[in-house]
Amino acid sequence: MKEYVTGRQDYEGPRSEAGSYWLGPVPLSWRAEKLAMCFAVGSGTTPPSGRTELYGGSVPWVNTGELRERTIWSTERTLTERALREFPALRTYPAGSVVVAMYGATIGRVATLGVDATVNQACCVLHCPTTISAEFAFYWLWAHRVEIADLGAGGGQPNISQDTIRMLRIPAPDLGSQSAIVSALDALRRTLDSLTVELATRSTSSASVGRRSSPPPWSGASTSCRGWLDARTREGEAVRG
Repeated sequence: MKEYVTGRQDYEGPRSEAGSYWLGPVPLSWRAEKLAMCFAVGSGTTPPSGRTELYGGSVPWVNTGELRERTIWSTERTLTERALREFPALRTYPAGSVVVAMYGATIGRVATLGVDATVNQACCVLHCPTTISAEFAFYWLWAHRVEIADLGAGGGQPNISQDTIRMLRIPAPDLGSQSAIVSALDALRRTLDSLTVELATRSTSSASVGRRSSPPPWSGASTSCRGWLDARTREGEAVRG
């Protein structure tokens, strides 16, 4: 994936440094811009958990545990319209926005919104793209998750901030070339997803066949116990008793 979003796939022309030590060289025609110049950046909050009237409504509410490099179509928890009215930080972000985890064990994980949704304070949302498409940014962030996580600060569970994400410089080609790269990566993901499903199906089938072909656990015991039921003398006569 990283080869595609950094222009290393099928490109042999001149290159320039992207600006960060871990980004490496990119094609000269690519332009590196801060995310803050390419997207509107926002976050969210968590209403008081004790106020049950704020939860269980029709408004999707994303937490970082749901960021798994996929499109989010539904959320584990939802909010009510009252929560949106009482907490202005709960902005509803449009479908297609990119969500990045900023805290703890999930730091750097990403997802795309498939529906309009709110988020908690541990999520950073990139929306309203301009010169970089949301789909390209999603793949770029995914490809550089480890490096982004290394930017975290703190104790046992380091965090990154919205400012950290805003200041990231993403080298990218023109929008047409971004679209072509995204299409290629989408095709690769579909292939990998199909192979994953096929392997899982084969593994399940093999395990099922193994269970059917294995002798029952008592089969060996029944043979060894047969002497108790049909004990014989040395002359081969059955013992009657």
